Amino acid sequence: MASFIGAAIWKERELPDSISSLVWLFTGKWRWVWSLWLLAVAITTLAPAIDRLDAKGLGAIAFAPMVLLAFVAAWPLFDEDHEHVHNIFGIAAGAFSQVAVAFLSPWWLFLWLLFVVMLADAYVGGKKRWYDGKEVFIAEMLCWLTVTGAVLL
Repeated sequence: MASFIGAAIWKERELPDSISSLVWLFTGKWRWVWSLWLLAVAITTLAPAIDRLDAKGLGAIAFAPMVLLAFVAAWPLFDEDHEHVHNIFGIAAGAFSQVAVAFLSPWWLFLWLLFVVMLADAYVGGKKRWYDGKEVFIAEMLCWLTVTGAVLL
């Protein structure tokens, strides 16, 4: 996860607007690299979550975001004209992943307090902040961190 995002940051010289938007940096055959990378992240992050929740009879809760991320990964390869559908799948995957975290280890959801503080800071005062326009990226990273942390603990 970190190496791919690091490469994108190095190439663009800034944080991406979102992980999903990284796909549009690639053209032609290279777009497959991003899709395969996202599939690998989805499988390696959510397969252990499925395994842990399956022990409780709730494996489908973690399977849903993995399937949605598969659609996020595949959509830009076949339909570049409807980016909003790609975004909808991404939002749904993030939301469902947090439902899985709630069943795995709900304490990890407290990481979202960082996001709340960040948003509160954004609306107090008018100065520009380093994260302006990067809120989706930060939310995606929080989704990944909470799922990873919940699975590991």
